[in-house]
Amino acid sequence: MVHSKMNKLGRLQLLYSQGRMVELKETICLTPEKKRTLEEKRLLAWALYRLKDYQGSFDLAVEINNIELISQIISHITKDNDRLMKALEMCPDNPSVWNAYVIRARDLDFKTFCMKKFFEKDDEFGESEEIGAINFRNNLARLLLAKGTHYKDIWVALGLWNSVLIRYGKENYHHRAAVCYWMHQAYSEIGEMNLAKEMARQSAELWEIQSKRDPQNLEFQKKYENALKIYQGL
Repeated sequence: MVHSKMNKLGRLQLLYSQGRMVELKETICLTPEKKRTLEEKRLLAWALYRLKDYQGSFDLAVEINNIELISQIISHITKDNDRLMKALEMCPDNPSVWNAYVIRARDLDFKTFCMKKFFEKDDEFGESEEIGAINFRNNLARLLLAKGTHYKDIWVALGLWNSVLIRYGKENYHHRAAVCYWMHQAYSEIGEMNLAKEMARQSAELWEIQSKRDPQNLEFQKKYENALKIYQGL
């Protein structure tokens, strides 16, 4: 019996490694839900994720407490408020989950958030070099730009972005290019047009470097052309 179970698990793992997600899902679902092993549930959750059934994958990941998978899925279900709050409950210190939350907070229809909590979480992440923590500060600055209630909020956002640029380092051209773009937007909003033009120039320069490093990525090329157009129009 043990040997039979090991053979079955081996077959399921092989299906996953071969990318045969539909077959993997169908095979696991032949076993009644209450009789599925933890490993079968784990493989099914990942299969559902690969098949883009993010809600089903998330619910199963919560059931088996798979934090890694929850952090992978969260960016795909940011509009699902109930699942987003569940992810925060289960992963209170996960940068991916907090990034999803702060991005969702930018939406006009999302009003149930506390700006203070975002700043407290940014303090907790500190000066971590982990990319998710740096992205969180970037997204917090974007939230201030989008929903700040006073012009001073824009200056706070600019201060956050300056630290983000330093923390991204000399590489991460696409991240830095995007930050420069948003700094251009912020400076424009408060009438600092010389600074706005300078940030637009830096954004275009960084997107040009990134597009040359990855010439197959048409999205980078588009962003470079758009940034250059903005700079030339100032």
